[in-house]
Amino acid sequence: MIRANAMNSKTCRSLKRICAFCLGVGLLIAPWSSQAQEGFRIETDINVEGYEQPVSRTLSLFRDGAIYDMSRDEGQDITLIEPSLDRITRFNEATKTKTHNSISELKKLIPAAEQQAAQGPLAIFLAGAQSIQVTKEKIVVGREPLRYEATLQKPLDADNAGFYVQLYQQFADASKLLNSFSTGGDPPFARLALNKALAKQGAIPKEIKLYAKRGGKEIVYSSRLHVNWGLSKYDKERITKIQDMLANFEQVTPAEYNRRVQAALVPQTQQPTAVNR
Repeated sequence: MIRANAMNSKTCRSLKRICAFCLGVGLLIAPWSSQAQEGFRIETDINVEGYEQPVSRTLSLFRDGAIYDMSRDEGQDITLIEPSLDRITRFNEATKTKTHNSISELKKLIPAAEQQAAQGPLAIFLAGAQSIQVTKEKIVVGREPLRYEATLQKPLDADNAGFYVQLYQQFADASKLLNSFSTGGDPPFARLALNKALAKQGAIPKEIKLYAKRGGKEIVYSSRLHVNWGLSKYDKERITKIQDMLANFEQVTPAEYNRRVQAALVPQTQQPTAVNR
């Protein structure tokens, strides 16, 4: 077994990118109650089989129909998803930049991706997304080489459950589309099918396991979601800070955003370590 404390920083960063790609979510117009609009939070721990500790830990804050997604570990990237504005905004605190993607434009890429997949080696991913098994406790989507298994949890507030479930699906859909089409992740078909099946069951995931075959070896990723149906004072302060970033950070193109973020990382990766000093 490989232990987390034995991982070097490069390996850990690579695993985090893979997990983000793999575990990676209409407009909100219904008159939901003020309690629902007050918001909720999800802490997610992402593990890779064989590693003792989570390789990534994230915090997602849901408020007023928007989702604020960020790392609970190191890292200065924040994502704001606003379905009602058809917008995904990524922020980087180190470079003080932001960039926008249109949710609807990302969705428009799906038909072309499906057509291209059907005619090539990705056809197996497209076919796998049609394999959906639903029970009271679990949803399974896909088959080798990419399969999701999700256990379910339902909002405690039955009056606002529809709001919570819809907002989570929008978050999960938008996140997966961004990861697949903008940052080179796995095809989105199976994850989008899982998100739809979850919403149909009126649930959000309690745990998602992804079985992915890479280089002839199956790797198991697990994502555990810890939900609190409310926001803390710190959460609300964090949201206010992100709103300030939205107003004040320099807006750049996605390509320029990625270039500056990568440039900001170079000095860190070149610092001497205990091994090479």
